Amino acid sequence: KQYRGIGYIGGGYEHGGVRIGGRLRSGLRRILEERGLYDPTVFHVGDISRESGYTLARQAAREGRLAEAMLLGSDEVAEGALEAFRELGLRVPKDVAVIIYQDIQTLESKWPTGTCIEMFPDYIWENALEILFGRISQKRTQAVTVVVPTHIRIGDTA
Repeated sequence: KQYRGIGYIGGGYEHGGVRIGGRLRSGLRRILEERGLYDPTVFHVGDISRESGYTLARQAAREGRLAEAMLLGSDEVAEGALEAFRELGLRVPKDVAVIIYQDIQTLESKWPTGTCIEMFPDYIWENALEILFGRISQKRTQAVTVVVPTHIRIGDTA
């Protein structure tokens, strides 16, 4: 199915110059804007937590501010949002399609057949350590760009 309305429920974290979640949101926004599909009323941002996902999803559903398809910004947020949808009687994917940005594997046992964009944290850690050790041992002095692979796993939630 081709979805025309795409929204977001997710979180962000910022402390001491460290920001998490901002690039995912801004990248999604940019891509949707380029296609004329960005609607700020269906973008809901809170904390990166189960509780925030639950609260944001309930509020968005009650206010009628869910898109046809919703990207859930992390496993923790997805856990809360999916619980809220279930409690409200929303059928996934009939009433709202869900794509989970799976940054860690915590949802594997609860929703093994869900549609996910998988990020590979082991790949990130391996490369981060290799770059760090290279810098420490003075073998590398130039900046490095690392492209992190992702994989979409089509399941039954979208």
